[in-house]
Amino acid sequence: MHHHEKHTPRGTIPVQLVFEAEPSNVDSIIKRLEENGIGIIRVDEERMIEHGAVLLIGHIVHTDIQDTIESIDKTGYAEVVDISLSMPHIESSSSASLKIDAVGRQELYNAIELLKNIANKKDLLVIEPIQLT
Repeated sequence: MHHHEKHTPRGTIPVQLVFEAEPSNVDSIIKRLEENGIGIIRVDEERMIEHGAVLLIGHIVHTDIQDTIESIDKTGYAEVVDISLSMPHIESSSSASLKIDAVGRQELYNAIELLKNIANKKDLLVIEPIQLT
């Protein structure tokens, strides 16, 4: 992930790179990156290991999408990591693809069930799960 509009004090564009590596390879990877002039800010384990996605259909924005996202994020075991929203007309139904990460398979299932309960109260349709590759 990079931000063209942001610059470091040295005038470079910050880039965030996330990947998995065997613990035994981490030191050599860091060394090679640093040898190539790439600064390392943080190295840690990924907390979220299960990934899923759902579609929401209905008046998503009018029913406070922020509240919906925060309800999942507040669980402590799952979070919405990406959203893609299509809103053709103000009076028309909109659709959104939500990517959800969780600490485990059961937690992902629980987050999707929570989302379905919220969607039911807000009269939104949930289509789930979308398999991520």
